[in-house]
Amino acid sequence: MGASQVSKMENPYITRTPVKDPEGFYGREGIMKRIFEDTARKQMQSHCIIGERRIGKTSLLNQLLTRDVKKKYIDANIESFVFVGTDVTLFPNAPPAAFFDEWAKAVSKTSGTVLTEPGYMNFRTFVRDVTETGLKIIILLDEFEATASNKNIDRGFFEFIRALTQNYDISFILFSRTPLQHLLREEKFRSTFSSPFFNALNISYLKFLEESEAKRLVIEPSRRAGVDLVDHVDFILEQAYYHPFLLQTLSSIVFNHKRSSDINQEKILKEFADQTEEFFSYLWQHSDSSEKEALKKLASYDYDIPKPVSDNFDRRSLLTEDRTRIFCPSFEAFIKEHT
Repeated sequence: MGASQVSKMENPYITRTPVKDPEGFYGREGIMKRIFEDTARKQMQSHCIIGERRIGKTSLLNQLLTRDVKKKYIDANIESFVFVGTDVTLFPNAPPAAFFDEWAKAVSKTSGTVLTEPGYMNFRTFVRDVTETGLKIIILLDEFEATASNKNIDRGFFEFIRALTQNYDISFILFSRTPLQHLLREEKFRSTFSSPFFNALNISYLKFLEESEAKRLVIEPSRRAGVDLVDHVDFILEQAYYHPFLLQTLSSIVFNHKRSSDINQEKILKEFADQTEEFFSYLWQHSDSSEKEALKKLASYDYDIPKPVSDNFDRRSLLTEDRTRIFCPSFEAFIKEHT
């Protein structure tokens, strides 16, 4: 293949938007299997998926909505499952009726049942009528932590959806950056989020990919695009670890450099630092004072940090899996430069 042909190859890596196409999505088989099994069982179970920003929560949600993925994990007739995805940030300060109306419109496309007027009792009747036909409703709520700033959502709303899950074939899958127990620590949220609804959720933490999955994410898209990055896998994993967003970003940069036959690691790492600065700033700004002190110590190769902080870093995917160092050299450099 000539240099001019290589230069025209489309970059296959997805760096700034959630992954929608299953072909570009890697890993997470275990958590998807668990979710589908729990929603397909006779007594449906609800979930909360917790993960740091850009770890892949919305990409996972997109896969759960995909027909081919559902066919892979659901043994029963997939036509009897109605999955509805809702981004909570699109409903700022919306009342419960707005959510009910949104969910009912999506379900109606499959069921044909219509919600005449949104409201608690009307939506309960709607869910009853739909599920009595044999359909199961699964509602996925992305950016769930945004409900904390919605003054129109109270404990009664969560008590109601808990009652729905107990009486009908409906379940909820929440995707949240913030663990629910953290919301309970703040007095202004305690009343709302102390609902028994949250006690009934299966909790899963979304963290790094497995090493084999990370390697596939680097190698397979480039091969399909005709520019093989297999010789650069070790370098990419060393710099981006097994973090899906960072792997996509660095692979994209290396792909572009290889297209132009200019593999200069110094230039690549400078571009990588520029493209990830906003993300690293977010991680830093959303760390409390004790976490910032611990990050500064880790960046200075002092690993004597309190276990609760280390546990929280593990949950947030900020440490290597053996907890011996900050997961990404560029994030470590960012901390040193900005403190």
